[in-house]
Amino acid sequence: MTSARSEKAYEKYAWVLLFVSSALFLPTSVFFIHSFFVMPYVVTTGDLSNVLGGSPPIATWIRGIFRDTAIAQLGIAIFGMSIAAVSYRRGERWAWYALWYLPVVFLAYIGSQVVLGNSVAPPTVLLIISLLGLLLPTRRFWPRKG
Repeated sequence: MTSARSEKAYEKYAWVLLFVSSALFLPTSVFFIHSFFVMPYVVTTGDLSNVLGGSPPIATWIRGIFRDTAIAQLGIAIFGMSIAAVSYRRGERWAWYALWYLPVVFLAYIGSQVVLGNSVAPPTVLLIISLLGLLLPTRRFWPRKG
C-alpha cells in the first residue's frame, strides 16, 4: 500500500518567495514610469543632470533607456507574479523552469552594480530569496519514484 506523500509547508508556500521577489520589481518600475512618462523633463541634481541639460539628443536617448527599463521591469514583475501565483503554485514543472529567469536577472543586476561600484546587498538578498523559492520544493516537482 502506497501512502500519499504529505507536502511540507516550505514546499507548499515556496511560491510566495517567488511572488514577492517578482513583486519587488514594481516599486522601481512605477518610479521610473512616473519619472520619465508623467514628468519627462524633470531632472534631479544627480549624476545625469549636466548631461541631460547640456545635450538634448543625449537626454532624449537616456530618457528612452529609462522608459524602456521601466516597461521591462513592469513586464518582469507581472510575468513572475502571474506564473508564481498560478502555475508554480499548482506544481506545474514548466513554471519551475520558467521562473529560473529571476536568479538570472538578479545575477545580471548584481554584475552591473559591481561594475558601477555600488552595493550588491539588496539584489543578493533577492537572489537568495528566489533561489530558495526554486530549490526548496524540488521534491514537489520531482518526487522520488518507489
